[in-house]
Amino acid sequence: MFSSTFLTQLLSAIPRSSFERSVEAHQADRYVKRCTSWQLLVTLVSGHLTQALSLRSLATFSETLAPHRYHLRAGPIARS
Repeated sequence: MFSSTFLTQLLSAIPRSSFERSVEAHQADRYVKRCTSWQLLVTLVSGHLTQALSLRSLATFSETLAPHRYHLRAGPIARS
């Protein structure tokens, strides 16, 4: 049985189309090579929910979301 996660419920409160319009209006993704604004939002919201203490823990958590990224419409966060 399908059940919506808390992360999905939080992200569904943000209309994706209006988020994309804001990104376009402010040209927020103009120089983006890897991490789009939506991917950053998903990562930061999930980091807040898990109370991540470092960027490494955010990247690690992003890797654990790999099977679910398609449903969140977010790609991987690359470590530098």
